Amino acid sequence: MKRWQCALAGPAVLVLALSGKPHAQGLVIKLATVVPEGSVWDKNVRQMGDDWKAATGDRVTVTVFSGGSQGDESTVLRKMRLDALQAAAFTAVGLGSIDASFNVFDVPFFFESYPELNYVTEKLTPIIRKRVEAKGFVLLNWGHGGWTQVFTKRPCKASPT
Repeated sequence: MKRWQCALAGPAVLVLALSGKPHAQGLVIKLATVVPEGSVWDKNVRQMGDDWKAATGDRVTVTVFSGGSQGDESTVLRKMRLDALQAAAFTAVGLGSIDASFNVFDVPFFFESYPELNYVTEKLTPIIRKRVEAKGFVLLNWGHGGWTQVFTKRPCKASPT
């Protein structure tokens, strides 16, 4: 069995809409993600919400909707634009819906190592951050879900061009 690896950088990028729901008690942020409920990614997003709440003296509350309970990424993005949701953790596919510059992170076999991926991410972050802010979003954090594994039962050969 052959095995290949490719990076999908940013399959868990946290994006915040430039709004929020201020209440007498503080700010309520509804965050949606397609990551499975109870997964390590879900636990980390929930922990982030708890950390924000503690750091702000309970003035910021994050409600997490995981497992795609708010719909697919295009639906979540639409809900963010309507202010029904204020934050989301998107895969590279969802991010490409916000701005095409994210598509570089969705090219199979484009990056050969984490150092290369991290270098490109570091260099592009200021540019991408400005692009998404012009569209009403804030790029809060990069993440990744590891390398994508591709398996076959039969050998594959590149076709001549």
